[in-house]
Amino acid sequence: KVEEVDDEGWMVIRSVQELDQVMEDVTTIAASVSSTASTTTTTTTTSRSLERKKRQEMRQARKLKLIKKQQQQQQDGTTTTTASSTSSKTKQSKMSQHDQEEEEEEEMFIAVIAWGSLPWQFTQPNRSKLLVVGDTECLPGNKNSSASFQPGGPSLPLEFSRISLDGRLTLVLDENATFQGTMYATHASTNLQDAISNLKQREMPLSSSEETPFQKKAIGYVNVKNNTYQCHSYQIYQIIKSWCVQHNFDAAIWWDAPSNFCKNKGVEFSLEEGMKHLYSLRRGEERERALNYIRKSPVEGTKSGIKDLVLDVFGE
Repeated sequence: KVEEVDDEGWMVIRSVQELDQVMEDVTTIAASVSSTASTTTTTTTTSRSLERKKRQEMRQARKLKLIKKQQQQQQDGTTTTTASSTSSKTKQSKMSQHDQEEEEEEEMFIAVIAWGSLPWQFTQPNRSKLLVVGDTECLPGNKNSSASFQPGGPSLPLEFSRISLDGRLTLVLDENATFQGTMYATHASTNLQDAISNLKQREMPLSSSEETPFQKKAIGYVNVKNNTYQCHSYQIYQIIKSWCVQHNFDAAIWWDAPSNFCKNKGVEFSLEEGMKHLYSLRRGEERERALNYIRKSPVEGTKSGIKDLVLDVFGE
């Protein structure tokens, strides 16, 4: 042990043996710190891997259940007469097809892909609440492993080029924009139509009357299992489909509304025109709501650079 210290508190080492001992202690401490840091950085990756493994196990269990059910139906059919056997097999075939469709619906894992206010605002006034696993909101940038939405969604072309009903400039898919990272969560429903309906009711105030053509197409989706999709861009559909396959999702849903800036303003969206629109909003709650949306958005910066300018001009 080295117990002697100088006036400033440094240990005084008087032999090579003492130096070797100190270096050994330092090496041990450094290895411990490195191990802790490595464990911390891999926590999220491990969690995702376990989640994917759980999904695969659930799929396998349901497939085995379906196979056993079909085998039992076939065994039951062999004990009947020839005439009744033919009728029974026809019924069993229909039942098996129906059971398989039900099983496929039950086992669907559906991703909700987001880039706007969804991660921190599951509910909006006069709209339905978004139902996702965990049911935990979190502002982008706040690291929270228990939050429903996490980084790691597909990279998509995004820009603040859509004017919402309340005047905000909202992020939408725009093929002229630069690619940005997105966030994703797992929907609480395993039925794709139910998940689409839930997201639609969160994004739009729906009346009891028949849906408009826009409302019918406002939610994009891809169903990997039967290779169907709804998306205003084939390129974006391909990107999201590949991401679903890589992350073991059976389907994904998202807000598929395109840019409407030119339709509303008569000019193409740009940094200058976007800022003009923000200045045209009434001071107070209306403008602050629009600015807060841009401030909180999970994207680092778009092609127009409007988020950076908003932060510089209006502050964080």
